[in-house]
Amino acid sequence: MEQEFVGQKQGVVLRSILDLPLGSDDFKLLGKLGRLFGLPAVIASQMRRIPNIKRSAYLGWQTDLLEAFKNVNIDQNVNGLRKALSGSLLSSIELCAIELDKHFPEVELDKNALREILSDIVPIFDRLLAADATDPVTRYLLDHIFKIIEAIENYLLTGSPEIQCAIDEIIGTTFTKPEVAKKAAESNEGQDMWKVVGKIAVFLKLGASALTLLERAQKMLPPSH
Repeated sequence: MEQEFVGQKQGVVLRSILDLPLGSDDFKLLGKLGRLFGLPAVIASQMRRIPNIKRSAYLGWQTDLLEAFKNVNIDQNVNGLRKALSGSLLSSIELCAIELDKHFPEVELDKNALREILSDIVPIFDRLLAADATDPVTRYLLDHIFKIIEAIENYLLTGSPEIQCAIDEIIGTTFTKPEVAKKAAESNEGQDMWKVVGKIAVFLKLGASALTLLERAQKMLPPSH
């Protein structure tokens, strides 16, 4: 951890690390920490997908990290957590990251591009919150737009796969739930959502097959006006 964090409360330091505003709600921070605490299991799961690798040599840090997590208390001084997160522990985790990037490289997204997408999609979500929540179309749009927002806000922790998954789910509904997907696309909010989906597809640099699927999905929907 940087020297500037010495003596600070953990809540202040963790907000900075997790890219949260200093005055953000504690519940928001705790939500991010929940994601953070789940990352070791995700890393271990991904490492098991790598063939011909001695996983025990790469995952020996898990017990030490669990002990370090026990020092997390947003109201306490950060020094105890700093001591628990030793340089060797962080280096061991970095080795896993290097191997995973070698075998399963992710698309890196520009932070400004993600902010732009959020500025496009959050107002759509806000408009829907004022609509009839019992309407199946409204619920459909709220569910999928919320997943996009959450995936983007958690990009620092979960990377591009979660954003990809949110987009895949929306595309999939045009085949599995064609009626509600079509009705949703006829609304102003639905048309705006699909514009954002198209933008994200470009940022994710989807492969040819995925783009073909997206185009097929969009053809099943009514044209935007």
